[in-house]
Amino acid sequence: MSLQDFRLHAFVSSVWNDSRLHLHKYRGRTKSEYTIIYEKCRHYIWTPDIFFERAKVIENYERVSPCTLVKILPDGAIIMSTRYSFKAECLMNFENYPFDSQECVFFVSLMSSSDSVAVLKWIGDSQYGDRMSSIKMMRKSEPLQFFLSHPTAHSITEVFAEGNYTSLLASFRMVRRLTGSIMNTYAPSTMIVTMSWVSFC
Repeated sequence: MSLQDFRLHAFVSSVWNDSRLHLHKYRGRTKSEYTIIYEKCRHYIWTPDIFFERAKVIENYERVSPCTLVKILPDGAIIMSTRYSFKAECLMNFENYPFDSQECVFFVSLMSSSDSVAVLKWIGDSQYGDRMSSIKMMRKSEPLQFFLSHPTAHSITEVFAEGNYTSLLASFRMVRRLTGSIMNTYAPSTMIVTMSWVSFC
């Protein structure tokens, strides 16, 4: 087992309803119509207090340019999308190298318990699942040493004395490419051993 780092560039979107806000005039007339509101308005409304458990370094590019988009959906729900760059840890097992496959899990959690007014769930499991998927790859990624499959979405609930806490898990499964290992490791080693035996003979 070895603890390695991986980088993840993502747009994290949160959807919630807040009955305290009067958003009737901002609602769209059709199901696909929505209203974009000023980005700085998010500082004056309640937003979910999510955190990323296994992230070592988090960047959101706020210093460079505004990277958060806030919209009002036709039913009055608020959707907020923020651009992030993560450096997260991944526990890898190299016991079966080079025929190994690795699974890196990224955690998204809520500071408050699931017994409170906020409940954390994947958007695909909510009423908005027909509009948006839980995880979507913007571009196909091709790592040099691995085949990357489409990430899968899971959720777990942990029970503590102060309440139940739900975390969302994004699982990234990677299968090692044999071509790179053969060309960079096995082929040169085989040639060196063969040449040493020829010179010995």
